[in-house]
Amino acid sequence: MLIIIVWSLIYNVYAWNDIVADLLIKGDAVLSENKIDKAIVEYYQKGIKLLPLQWSGEDGLDESTHTGVKVLPSELKVIVSIHTNYATALSFREGSTIDVAKAYRVACLCYRKWKKSLDISDDNDDKISKEIDDIITQAYFYLGMTYQDLSTSSEQANEQEEYLQQAARCYAAATKLDPQESPS
Repeated sequence: MLIIIVWSLIYNVYAWNDIVADLLIKGDAVLSENKIDKAIVEYYQKGIKLLPLQWSGEDGLDESTHTGVKVLPSELKVIVSIHTNYATALSFREGSTIDVAKAYRVACLCYRKWKKSLDISDDNDDKISKEIDDIITQAYFYLGMTYQDLSTSSEQANEQEEYLQQAARCYAAATKLDPQESPS
């Protein structure tokens, strides 16, 4: 029993990043072949389940609980990439749905949670930090598009207004991260 606990701790601290990065790459490859369900089920969902709990979205990503296992920028890049690519694959399959919005939102919340956990003394790789900002800019932009689409499909005026307000906040967040470029 003790061996299992120790192995689990080692896995959660060291090995998850490489495994999830590999699943991300494989998911992206099959998604590019238009094998959407395979990318979602066999790669992205499995990768998300292998993330440490506080980065998987399973704990609700309460931003007030940003303590715990810190992640390096290279690890966060994998975390936000798998959540964003999962959301994109879901949107290819389902269109703009609440589940798609939730998936993009998890990527954005992981980023915000990570930013809050940074210390001034943290050594950040500027190149990786820029790549993370680019991924999150895209996630916020697509989340805004999803909310905008949800507003047009809603029949209730108050719900339409709420979705449009959320869309505007997402577009503002994307613009704040990258004011000179629009996501591709």
